[in-house]
Amino acid sequence: MQIYIEAKTGRVVHVWADAVDESIGFTVRDSGDTRAAVGFGAGEATVGATGGRRWMRYSLTLQGGQSTRIGQFLLGSMRIERDFGYAGRVHDSLDAPPFVVPEMRQLAQRLGRPYDARLTPSLS
Repeated sequence: MQIYIEAKTGRVVHVWADAVDESIGFTVRDSGDTRAAVGFGAGEATVGATGGRRWMRYSLTLQGGQSTRIGQFLLGSMRIERDFGYAGRVHDSLDAPPFVVPEMRQLAQRLGRPYDARLTPSLS
């Protein structure tokens, strides 16, 4: 498990560096919708698996005592997380439409169904 924080954007990304190559990322913003100063808290990160589900536990700290919002959740692989960054989406507002990789949009078109990102569940 690798966890990294992009200080310039407030993006926190988790990567399971194994054959499954899963990732989850999210963005932390302060009440002014600017990146929050996120850092790792005290203690070590722990990871494990229970009933076929993987989990992780660690703490983050935020500076400034402002209210904080978390959004732009992205589940996928490191490639998808990288594409999200290359597309400049890390600078979008937290309530921007979900990021959709071109392959999913193309698959929907080939199946004769328009892809509507508004129907994608959002965790923000």
